[in-house]
Amino acid sequence: MMDVAPMRHAWIRRWAIAHMTLFGVFWAVYLAISKYLPRGYSIFEVLWGRYSLHVLLTLLLIGPVQGRSLFKTNRPVVQLLRGLLMVVTNVSAVFAVSGMSLNDVRAILWLAPLIVIALDRAVRGTPCPAPMLAACAICLVGMIFILKPTILHNIRSLFWALLTAISFAGYQFLTASLRADPATTSVFYSGFISLVFMSAILPFVWKPITGQTIIVYLGMGTAGWLSLLFLDKALHKMEPGAIVAFGYIHFVAEVMIASFISGGFPTWHGGVLGSILILAGLAVAWQNIASR
Repeated sequence: MMDVAPMRHAWIRRWAIAHMTLFGVFWAVYLAISKYLPRGYSIFEVLWGRYSLHVLLTLLLIGPVQGRSLFKTNRPVVQLLRGLLMVVTNVSAVFAVSGMSLNDVRAILWLAPLIVIALDRAVRGTPCPAPMLAACAICLVGMIFILKPTILHNIRSLFWALLTAISFAGYQFLTASLRADPATTSVFYSGFISLVFMSAILPFVWKPITGQTIIVYLGMGTAGWLSLLFLDKALHKMEPGAIVAFGYIHFVAEVMIASFISGGFPTWHGGVLGSILILAGLAVAWQNIASR
């Protein structure tokens, strides 16, 4: 009789990679939609709108299928800590962009995959082959070509940006510790805990929303929800350190959106070269996983 275990494991790996790829793509969609948000709104109000829709979509689309088990968790403390790390990620990013550009913050944020790999190896003992580290390094170089970050910033802004990367890495690392819960339960709690925090801040930053703002909120909320849904599904299927590199497809998707939808065609030494490097890095990562 044929041993189906290797075949099943191969399919799990493919699904994990597919979900991590979709995480990166929908995050790019989220950022593209955010550019249409009218000026004058606090980032905290925008985040409140995003997580309100996040929770609503989870309850409406997943609640009827999963029922009360959506709220049942085997590790409530880890769920709480993980949700708080998402809050820290958002809040520290807000403080970081007050002293540096968004692209600079994102460049530091995307050190998170390397931090995840280091945490996975130090805490869980998950080996990280040299090809996977090389893949992340190649993707990082490609990201630099696309974002063109500057180097010199004040210490306070760098601190907040680094905290953004560390907390987001911690969020991903802890997700793998919640495999006893359905991925959708983790999605609910990450959004709910963030919504509670943003709701506490909302009265101090509230500005009445217009029709255009509502449409943008709906788009951002949906794309943000799908992004975290696919991220959590990916991390529930496979070790974080083995698949986080595939999130770098985010930048390739961003270049494509800018080229074909927004009309901002990339330069050769920027978006095109950066995308080629990232795709090359992901090819290395794919070969490393396929060879296991």
